[in-house]
Amino acid sequence: MVRTPRILLATFLLAFSVASQGLPVAAWADGSTTDFLVLEGSSSWVTTPDRVKTGVAAPRVAPGDSDFFGITYGEFATLGAASVLIEAFLEGDEPARYRVRVDDVNSGRAGKDAFIFNVDLTPGWNIVKVPLKDTKSGDGRAMDFATAVRKIQISKRKEQGDVALTCDGVRLEGATAAARGAFTKALTEEKDGAKRARFLRENLALLSEQDRVSVILDVLKSDRHPRARRAARESLSTCGTDESAAAVAHSIKGTVLPDRPELVAGLGSMPSRSARLKAEQIAADPKADSTERTAAISGLTCLAVTPSKTVQDSVKSVGGWQPKAALVRALLTAGLDRGADGLIALLDGETSTRILSDCSEALAFLGGTDLGTDAAAWKRWWDANRDKRGPRKPATTRYGVGRFYGISIPPGKIAFVIDTSGSMREPVVGGPAAKWIAEAPHLKGKAIKSRLDLAIEELTHALATLSRASTVGVIAYSEAAQWVSKGFEPLDPALRDKLMSKVRALNAARKTNIFDGLWLAFHPNKKLAQADSVDGPDTIFLLSDGNPSVGKIEDIQELRDEVLAWNLGRSIKIHCVNVGDADARLLKALASSSGGTYLDLKSDRATPPDEEQKK
Repeated sequence: MVRTPRILLATFLLAFSVASQGLPVAAWADGSTTDFLVLEGSSSWVTTPDRVKTGVAAPRVAPGDSDFFGITYGEFATLGAASVLIEAFLEGDEPARYRVRVDDVNSGRAGKDAFIFNVDLTPGWNIVKVPLKDTKSGDGRAMDFATAVRKIQISKRKEQGDVALTCDGVRLEGATAAARGAFTKALTEEKDGAKRARFLRENLALLSEQDRVSVILDVLKSDRHPRARRAARESLSTCGTDESAAAVAHSIKGTVLPDRPELVAGLGSMPSRSARLKAEQIAADPKADSTERTAAISGLTCLAVTPSKTVQDSVKSVGGWQPKAALVRALLTAGLDRGADGLIALLDGETSTRILSDCSEALAFLGGTDLGTDAAAWKRWWDANRDKRGPRKPATTRYGVGRFYGISIPPGKIAFVIDTSGSMREPVVGGPAAKWIAEAPHLKGKAIKSRLDLAIEELTHALATLSRASTVGVIAYSEAAQWVSKGFEPLDPALRDKLMSKVRALNAARKTNIFDGLWLAFHPNKKLAQADSVDGPDTIFLLSDGNPSVGKIEDIQELRDEVLAWNLGRSIKIHCVNVGDADARLLKALASSSGGTYLDLKSDRATPPDEEQKK
């Protein structure tokens, strides 16, 4: 069974017919998974026009190792529709009988607590009609699909001779869109940003697509709340008409930072060929700003098709590590069969250490073997293994010389963002941190009493082992953030000694301002500037022992979404180390969304931290 990541859900379009307009339902990427689309059996995505009714790709399932195979669509609004129509393509030459199961929002798991019927499919395209009114469960209970369905599943018990099934073009029959006026009034009157975000996620699907796009663009132009902006941006992946693509493309004109990358990424995420073409034109334009090209590829990564050969060739030839890093993520998301050739081509002749390590790690993860950064070796391996099928266990790699808490550091432009709040004075009294101190060879004989002592030893060890080809910046944050280094500086022996001396002099005091620490790393000019993408880092190591307690943004979900927006056009890899005992959802989300590593080296708390006593 494959529970499809949100990063792939925009690859198909649930085109609900509302007033002759599509009302699609899909979702975007935050590194998590969702039950919205579950593919069971041997699953894949098809992109050929004869199999795709809407959007740019459709899910395909075939018999696999399990007894059943099929497609399950998760919860979505029904808008009072009379039925759901699903277009299904059956391969082969013989008809087949499938079971359709529909659960309402109050249903349990038992088969009798659902509306179930059989449908006979013939080879080629079929329309599966799922009634939403006057239906009953197996035990005679009336089912309620007036506002939403919990799931619709089309499945079959595996039998000899079974073939693959592709489903696409899901639409509602007889649905009614909500009035935009009442929607806008309710959204405007809600002053809490988090509640606005929730309102958008829960209710945007009730509008016609034309109204939905208009509301989304209004939010992205006027609402500065990170969660509301993210909800709006990701909802563009539910808008698939040519008119919607044209409206978003037009809105990009004249827009500047920080809004422009979000709009470009949103355009790339839209499940229509028109939007995809416009986003690929931006991504392939050698005259376009690197941030813009990167954001376009970040949006295209939400689709289950690889960026075109034109985009890949342009990104490779024009240079700039940010678009290349975004392309690596897109090819990694596409999988081995569709991504290997592009990754190998990108690796060939590359000089950026960040891209060399990214490509090698992606190939090792997908291919289950580690051939380093040798493009020729990878090509020989791929030529010999191209036609082999079956799961491959990801290989682990450790490129780079330096180590920070055991995480390898390839040469590049590195920012270390270190927590020096009062709680970092807490002693290391157990947990994974104490075990790490006892087992790490470079810590033998070191006098480590507090979390800060450990952080200092790890940071000085990283500086001592880093390649001289690196450029390094060190930021310490507590109540505010400040540079320990003089911005980003090329690492030579003199600077190494100077930074190690400054790091050993760090003290812990006051509260935790993670926002300022990350802002300074992302914006080395201390203000929002176009040059940030050039002057800033390619990798950030963020260390914290707690969640924010002061700063412009303290809410961890708001801070997460703000940083994700910053990174749309930057492709900075964020490695996060938790050395405290607090909820680490923020650190986990930042690492997973950027392709970084999350490391849990928490220690047991002996006493409440000073900053909490003061608070």
